[in-house]
Formats: sequence, C-alpha cells, structure tokens
Amino acid sequence: TEIENATPNPQYKEEQKRIEKLVWWDEVKAKVPGFPQADVFHLHPVGLVGNFRTKFQFTLEMMRRVFPLAQVNVLQELIDELNAHLEVYALDTPSRRAHFFAQVMQETGKSMTVEEGFVWKASALVASFSYFRRNPQQATTHGYQTNRPIKADGLPMNQVDFEAIANGAYGGRAELGNGDFESGDGWKYRGRGMKQLTGRANYRSFTRWNQAHQDEWPEDRVDYEDSPDLLCQPEYAARSAAYFWVANGLPAIADRGTTAMQVNEITAIVNRNTNSYAARVANFEQIWIRGDFN
Repeated sequence: TEIENATPNPQYKEEQKRIEKLVWWDEVKAKVPGFPQADVFHLHPVGLVGNFRTKFQFTLEMMRRVFPLAQVNVLQELIDELNAHLEVYALDTPSRRAHFFAQVMQETGKSMTVEEGFVWKASALVASFSYFRRNPQQATTHGYQTNRPIKADGLPMNQVDFEAIANGAYGGRAELGNGDFESGDGWKYRGRGMKQLTGRANYRSFTRWNQAHQDEWPEDRVDYEDSPDLLCQPEYAARSAAYFWVANGLPAIADRGTTAMQVNEITAIVNRNTNSYAARVANFEQIWIRGDFN
C-alpha cells in the first residue's frame, strides 16, 4: 500500500503491532452478555461525566433567601419563567445570576415589588426632576410635605397625585421615547417588571425582542407598548428584566469578574444616576458569598 511504501519497514512493523493491540472490539462484544446489541462506541470520559451533571434550576428556597417578603406564588411563577429559558436569558453561570439579582434586589426590594411607586416628598421632586424644578408648585401640590404621605393640604396622596408625579418625572423624556406631560406617557410607561422597565421606547424595544425570540414562546404573541400592564404579571416581569439584561450586553460584563468594578459597570447601565451604587455592590456580595445561585 501507499503507507507501506512510504514507511521504513521496521517502523511500519512496529506501528502494525501497536494497531493490532487496539483491535479488541470483538472480544468486548463477546464478553458482555445481556447487552441489547453488540455495537461498541467511543465515549470521551469528560463528556460522559458531563451528561450526569445536574442542570442548574432556580428553586423556591433560593428565591426566598433573597426575597423573603415576596409572595410564594409570585416567586414560583418567576422561577418557572426563568428556568424555562435559562440560556436565552443568559443566566447560565453563577456570576451572571449573582450580578443579575443584585440589580433586581435593588429595583424590587425584598418583597419583589414589580411596579414603581410614586410616593415622593415635594422637596425631593424638585431636587430630582427638571419638570418639578420648573414647576415647583406642582411638586407642592402632589408630593407629601413632612409626614409620608400627607400633602400640604392635609390630605393623603392619591391616584391623581401618583399620575401627575409620573408624568412630570418621565414626560417629555426623549431618551425614554415619551410624549410630553399631557400625553400621559410618563404614567402609562412607568417602571414595571423585575428591572422596572421605563419609557415607551423601552416597551417597544421589548416587544421587538419578544418577537425576535418567538420560537421560545410560540403561542405568546404580545405587544407591551399596547399592553404595558402585562409587565406586572410575574411571567413578563421576569422576561422584561431578562430582555434588558441581554439587550444591553450585561452578561459580558458579568463574565469579566465578581468585583465592585463589574457591579458598578452594570449599575451605570441599569440606572446611571442612582444613589444606590454601594447598595448594589452589597447586594452582589451577599448573594455571591452565600452562594445563593451557585
């Protein structure tokens, strides 16, 4: 043969002996009675062991450690949604999960509150939002004065106040895609979900992302811009947070490390102007050290 002609005879004979020692398939088949068939397969040992590893799944015990005040049925619905789409949501490593939930903890609190509240002090409205700096009387009218939630007129804050505050805070914000105060977009597209998704543009982008991944939920054709309150339901609360996480490239930051630097990088994308950078670092360290989602 060609290989025989190209190989010096002594070397060829040694190689032939080596090969003959490996030809033991017939012996294996003959000495393993009871097998359903005589076929023999090569299996890589590392690959074989990997097949027996338990795939990570969120559990109620894990979630209750992080969100002890949340309703059990809400947590279970969140768990079901996350577990069904772990890879698509890029929550497939311990560091990604720890970074993700460090942010969720800050956005929703220990009770997993998935809808933004608007009980604001009048002075804080003026300090925080340009609309109320231009219209301080609106802050006085709708925000509480000293004792939460009592306003300057002695009455408690109500729905009218909450909507006015949301529209003042978020109305006319080009980066959010919202119309002006009168449009009502600030209230309609207030923060919802595990990440508190905010603004018409973000709800629209979430809808497009949902459509792009339609094979993950083939029967679930929804438009979040038309139906923003869907994000208050646990299933969509989880999905909206995962959308923001993936669409903004946050898993790649999480992959770079488990230090305050990475937490702060992620926080700057989630909520750049927040005063809770240190709190989010503390959230991460708590989750990471305890190994809540390992």
